[in-house]
Amino acid sequence: MRRIVTVGVFSVATMLYGACSDDGGDGGIGGNGGNGATGGAAGSGSGASAGQAGSAGAGNVAGSAGTAGQGGTAGSAGAGGSAGSAGAAGAAGLGGNDPDAGDSGVVETDGGLGDGGLGDASAGFPCTGCLELRAPLAAPNDNGYFQLVFSSRDLSDGVETFRLGALVFDETGQTLITPFATSFDGTAVYTQGNGTSIVNNAATFNSTFIDVQLNIGNIATANFDATKVIAVGIQLFAGGTYAGPAPTLILDSITFTGANAPTSLDFTTDAQTFAVNAGQSVAGTEIIHH
Repeated sequence: MRRIVTVGVFSVATMLYGACSDDGGDGGIGGNGGNGATGGAAGSGSGASAGQAGSAGAGNVAGSAGTAGQGGTAGSAGAGGSAGSAGAAGAAGLGGNDPDAGDSGVVETDGGLGDGGLGDASAGFPCTGCLELRAPLAAPNDNGYFQLVFSSRDLSDGVETFRLGALVFDETGQTLITPFATSFDGTAVYTQGNGTSIVNNAATFNSTFIDVQLNIGNIATANFDATKVIAVGIQLFAGGTYAGPAPTLILDSITFTGANAPTSLDFTTDAQTFAVNAGQSVAGTEIIHH
């Protein structure tokens, strides 16, 4: 902000002093008063005061008042502080792979899991509109159950076809894949009727999808009733000398035929109610939609 200063003007009156004497001539005129001292120089630095006006000279003629000194120059503004150094960049976070977002939740693929089968870490997950079936079998007799449940129906003429692939092979022959159907007698008895088991190895899958079929009317399991079927699915089972690796399958579709068959499933947008039977499966068994 600019500051405006008004300087006052002083009127100087000249005073003549005459001396009279009855006994002598007029006295001489007094000498002129001395000029007023010049005002002090402007003070340096912040907010210096104006110099003081000089005192009037002594004598008959008053001296002129000294000129007021100039106001001091305002102090310079302080220099701006140095900018702070930029903070170091934070360490990059570890990428996550959500392994358990619900029995049929959607999680990111880990780019192929296999040391065999359809998995290929360089090519990403091998299918879309499909389900990844994970069963972390860890010991002999461990199970992973994946199934579709529906109201009781007569499937004695029904055939189910699972379009399956494998991401991880077990060449020991101890990982078995079994298609099944479950019947319920209407009171308390549930009976699992099994189809023919296949072995999870390269000879079975030959690095591609295969069709695994179950003719429900031909199931010979004791007490199984093909006219009262309430579920169909796939069981993963660890044999008596099982030592891993844990299997991971891909289910591309389930096709049903028969007069009372459920609607076929293609998993285009989700798992379509195909789910884990948690009560019969090892902890961590899950379905992931791709």
